[in-house]
Amino acid sequence: MIYSFKCCNEVFLIQLDNNKLSSRIQELVMAYQPTTSQDVYARIIISEKCCYIYVLGRLIKKINSSISDRDCYLVFYYFLYTALLKKNIFGIHGAVVSKDNNAHLIVGNFGAGKTTLTKEFSNVGYNINSADQTFLVANDNKLYMAQGSARVVYNKATEILDYNECNKFIKISSIICVDGMANGGDIVIMQELDNFRKLKVLSQYLLWITINPLHNSFKFLKYRSRSVIANLSHAVTKTKQIKVRGDAKKIVQQLSNL
Repeated sequence: MIYSFKCCNEVFLIQLDNNKLSSRIQELVMAYQPTTSQDVYARIIISEKCCYIYVLGRLIKKINSSISDRDCYLVFYYFLYTALLKKNIFGIHGAVVSKDNNAHLIVGNFGAGKTTLTKEFSNVGYNINSADQTFLVANDNKLYMAQGSARVVYNKATEILDYNECNKFIKISSIICVDGMANGGDIVIMQELDNFRKLKVLSQYLLWITINPLHNSFKFLKYRSRSVIANLSHAVTKTKQIKVRGDAKKIVQQLSNL
């Protein structure tokens, strides 16, 4: 089976030779706009015993391992990250909302309440530009969203966002770190001023932290990672970072008034 989609204005193609994984791959591909373009930037072939990753027609990685259903998420984003790192684009586990040229990158651990807070921003007129996985680029000490993901899973229901919103190139005004959501009660909103702590907090949500074991012998990625990290570090220290905890509705109300 063949799946073709666009991410960061590039065409990605998945050739799946293991039909047991088709339903899981379909779920992941739904997060990005489908395309029929033949101008393929990166391609992955997933067989029953191994995977091959090509960028611009060149084989850059072979994974000598069979892929199970639960491996699909990791391999899928490893594929995207490997290809986009060549363009100095990096991935992060987080959502993006925007309104009136004011965009927030929302990060947090699985289950911390990112989607709950994202939905609450949407309730007061914000656009959702990325649901779960976001690709960012650092330029002139500023962070920008280069691509958002459109697949939202909330309360066991799946929703696909407007691909046009997810394809926008948006400057990130602030980074919101979610420490936990609750209905009612007090809220905590604290701005982080220490640059080292800004980097430490954000680093745990970057996709290369998750996928590092897969490419620890891949010299191309090691070199490129150093370049990307340097650009990222400068941009993150110049971007406002806020830690929040408590009732999502109250948090959004207060942040909207700042």
